[in-house]
Amino acid sequence: MEQLLFFIFLLGISAGSAEDLSGKIFTFPTTSSSAFVKLKPNMEGDIQNVTVCLRYATDLSRGNSLFSLATPTQFNAFLIFNLKPGIVRLHVGPTAYADIWVPQAKEVLPLWTHICATWESSTGLGQLWINGVGTVRRGISKGFKLNEKINILLGQDQDYFGGGFASDQSFVGQISDVHMWNYVLSPCDIVGVYNSFNFTPGNVLNWKEMQYELHGYVILESESKMHCQSGYA
Repeated sequence: MEQLLFFIFLLGISAGSAEDLSGKIFTFPTTSSSAFVKLKPNMEGDIQNVTVCLRYATDLSRGNSLFSLATPTQFNAFLIFNLKPGIVRLHVGPTAYADIWVPQAKEVLPLWTHICATWESSTGLGQLWINGVGTVRRGISKGFKLNEKINILLGQDQDYFGGGFASDQSFVGQISDVHMWNYVLSPCDIVGVYNSFNFTPGNVLNWKEMQYELHGYVILESESKMHCQSGYA
């Protein structure tokens, strides 16, 4: 019994400690209503501005959720959702969203895309940045604030706080380099994040110091497995 309790204690430490995920990716191998990654934020309450950046690769043609932030009263408080190829939905607050045209990745494998989403409460302006290039800015939920407890998931769209998943909205592919800030990054800062050059990691979510939980069929693996290491690329 004492050995079992000690094992559970060690498991709790492992699950609760931050990890440097540099060079790692989350792989979502198949359509599912139970596979997701829960990310623990470094701060909550009174978030008035947001920048979220991540890299992903997918070959899905249907809708899929990249990043879902819910509060107990707003299940789409901040959602980045691939509506269909070429259209990304940025949803902020109770009901407001913008469907934004984005250029498609070059047809090389894997189809990696770097995406950043920014939003400012005072103006309501939201914008996407695809591979370091900004889209048009759109007005979404001016004056809204993230002033409650937040739940952040990769790979599923929350239809209530922490649940309500649908397999036909699930993500299939790879996700990496997730950062979130409680302020809007400048264009030069976003380009720096895209190029992985001299940028300040997220203060809400930091890929280099991340607390996370894997649920269902999700694999954390080294990005080196995606490439030839012998020099014969």
